[in-house]
Amino acid sequence: MNRPIVPPEHSVILLGAGASSPAGGPLMREFIDRARGYEKQGLFTPLELGDIQAALRFYDCLRRGGFSITEEDIDNVENLLSLSELSRLIEHPPLEPLFDRQLPDRLRRFIDAVIAKSMRMPEPSSPRWLEWHDRTGLEVYMWLIAALAYAEGRITVITVNYDCLVEYICYCMGLPYTYNRAWGDGLELLKLHGSINWVQCSKCEDKGSLRVSPIEHHQHKLYPKVCYIERSETICTKCEAELTPLIVPPTWQKEMDHEVLRKTWSRAAGALLDAEVLVVVGYSLPIADSHVRELLHVGLSSANLQRSLIVVASDEESAQRWSDLFRPSYRQRRVEIYRQTFQDSIRRIVEVLGFDDRLAGSFRCFPPIEKWMRNDREMLERLREPMLKLHAMIQDPVSVNWRGAEEEARGGPPWAYTNVWIEAGLHWVPPLPNLPVHGHKLGSSE
Repeated sequence: MNRPIVPPEHSVILLGAGASSPAGGPLMREFIDRARGYEKQGLFTPLELGDIQAALRFYDCLRRGGFSITEEDIDNVENLLSLSELSRLIEHPPLEPLFDRQLPDRLRRFIDAVIAKSMRMPEPSSPRWLEWHDRTGLEVYMWLIAALAYAEGRITVITVNYDCLVEYICYCMGLPYTYNRAWGDGLELLKLHGSINWVQCSKCEDKGSLRVSPIEHHQHKLYPKVCYIERSETICTKCEAELTPLIVPPTWQKEMDHEVLRKTWSRAAGALLDAEVLVVVGYSLPIADSHVRELLHVGLSSANLQRSLIVVASDEESAQRWSDLFRPSYRQRRVEIYRQTFQDSIRRIVEVLGFDDRLAGSFRCFPPIEKWMRNDREMLERLREPMLKLHAMIQDPVSVNWRGAEEEARGGPPWAYTNVWIEAGLHWVPPLPNLPVHGHKLGSSE
């Protein structure tokens, strides 16, 4: 009998932009081209268009003016956002767009809109969430989220991404999540640089307060089989000003003192201090992001870390930066650095987290048994025995042969039972298109 490896007591997964790219997430240097393309395709709303055009005008102005003496990568949208902050610092700026004191907020909403239109995911009720043999790349996320669910809180996810991809997948698979374990139960997702659904109003009496906007999925205009993910709140209900997402580029210090970010970074340091395993996916450890680098130095100072797996796609410079982060004595024995894509490395990642690929590939996020009682009684009786077997398999996965037990319970290979699964009403379908939130203001556990 094959048994999964006993997972480590504490693990941390650090996600960068490369972890979202299989789902369509843009890399930092792709935002401008994506925005121009989506504008031509008519994907932006009239409210979004103003911010899109302001961002493109700023980019074009910088491109025309050039940097004849200094070097700056303005194709990286985070650098573009950092440069826009000068509009609030310089009294007589040399570039016309910098006279717009709202330019930084416009750039944040620009990033928000491009990310939302870039994602390509099935809607929550899609049968694709029941399949583990999807050849379009969805299965890599399902395997990873399944492993996180099985870990029961022993794994913390830290991300520098602004998107809500992890939240959406958790939602579709029926897995609760929280932005800090002190604020709620579920998978802990620590977002170091903010999020497109963490919104604030800069004009009304609640200036500076931060809250979680619900996330909606909408059918994509050009791709009817997939949807994109965006926040549902765009206007402040009190003063009718545009809400701005909290998005913090890694090169500026002044917004890092927000209370929510302080608690997020503090919790991330605590998770790293306890970590026995570190898995990094798609994060290049850029030189400009000194905050994350120092967080790793401080967080790993406890020397609890026993193993590190770093996946940096094909970027040789990123691989070298990660190698240089660790002392040679630790690096030679306990650090594995792979230049692979997220899809190619997922099986290795699941194994390092303590689960073989068969365990993760066999996992299903079933609704709790009490929810089954709401379904058709006759159908429930017909499927009670196999469903109870599968439920027991999740509760005590070490004691069964996952592949054999699953096929025996379902009467065939996993993909053969999808229709019965849907007919019985046992697949998880959300009652509303909004993702759950943790209260009106971020940090609330009510």
